[in-house]
Amino acid sequence: MTTVGIVTPSCQPEPARLQVGIGVLEELGFRVLLGECAFEERPHTPEEDARRGREFQEMLLNPAVDAVLCARGGYGVARLLDFVDWDRLAHVEKPFCGYSDITTLHGILARRAPGILRAYGPMAADRMMERRSPRIRQLARFLRREPMGNLLEGLAGEIRVMREGSAEGPITGGCLCLVIATLGTPYEIDTRGKILILEDINEESRRIDRYMNQLKHAGKLEGVAGVICGRTFCLPDEQEPMGSQDEILWRYLEPMGIPVVYDAPIGHVPELLTVPLDVPAALDTAASGGPSLVVDDA
Repeated sequence: MTTVGIVTPSCQPEPARLQVGIGVLEELGFRVLLGECAFEERPHTPEEDARRGREFQEMLLNPAVDAVLCARGGYGVARLLDFVDWDRLAHVEKPFCGYSDITTLHGILARRAPGILRAYGPMAADRMMERRSPRIRQLARFLRREPMGNLLEGLAGEIRVMREGSAEGPITGGCLCLVIATLGTPYEIDTRGKILILEDINEESRRIDRYMNQLKHAGKLEGVAGVICGRTFCLPDEQEPMGSQDEILWRYLEPMGIPVVYDAPIGHVPELLTVPLDVPAALDTAASGGPSLVVDDA
């Protein structure tokens, strides 16, 4: 039986929602080991940052834990980076999953612990657990290190194509504002030759425009193999926007001349995909059955 350890590297989850998530994981046949930070709401202090950092580190190092899943995202992840002994994690090889502010951990793990199999995907206290979404089984396959196949299968009617074409390369990216926050740090995102996933939620359009402009001028849109965008970047009821979400993304991505799809269910959506990071993948935006993203076995 696969044992999943649940960590809380950022904000505390809603207890009832986390309990539901634990129950769903158990229904799927997992044994669950819950970290001690999950149900204790504490302020973001250095002492608490150190405690959450230790929990994250020790869960990954625990030989009885086969995979690690975040309880939820939210602010605070970057505060624990100084309290993790990254050298001790350098040779760890187990699945780790989370999204939103967990983008920060994905970035540093890519540099310091490349053997950890990372995915940008659901967390234990997500609402999709309450709905028993069929997409939870995609998460289960990742946590068990089973073949993932075409991540976009059955989504032809949901995903839109900005530019047709095909691309191959590892997948990288995450929440746009957190991707931007890596620039100038030791774990700055590496996009060259990769399929870049970008998503965000409830940002003012001028901020999305600013983030995309910064990516461009930082050279992070050069040499990208393909791009997959999420659905919910901008505030839906914003006053005097800089343009629609589609217009902003088109402004920066269409001139790149590479395959681009948008409206993919990644990140901050009710039922999100589990997208393995930094494993070989193939994107085909002109496939006969709709866009496909096929990943090699994790």
